[in-house]
Amino acid sequence: MSRGRSPAVARTSQQRPPGFFSLVMLALSVTFMAAITSVMLFLNGSLTLFALHWIVDDHPEWAERRSIFQFVLFTVPLLLVVAEWFAWDLLRGSLTRENRQ
Repeated sequence: MSRGRSPAVARTSQQRPPGFFSLVMLALSVTFMAAITSVMLFLNGSLTLFALHWIVDDHPEWAERRSIFQFVLFTVPLLLVVAEWFAWDLLRGSLTRENRQ
């Protein structure tokens, strides 16, 4: 122990920075998650566009308000991605809790 530090503080201050392998794995993980999110955005956008097309076929006067159409087309896929990741976190959390018990 140096300079009156507790053993826990001395140990944590002497830890080595993450190695090259850890940084590569982190970069791959972030890239994979970004790719999955991009695919989800594409699929959600396609689903939203199909739903809007279906709604406009039934109610053509609704399509005249382009600002609402554009807002829905850009907002709904993002909300769906957030909901999908939230559902994945809930599912993953419940599965890991069951494994611990």
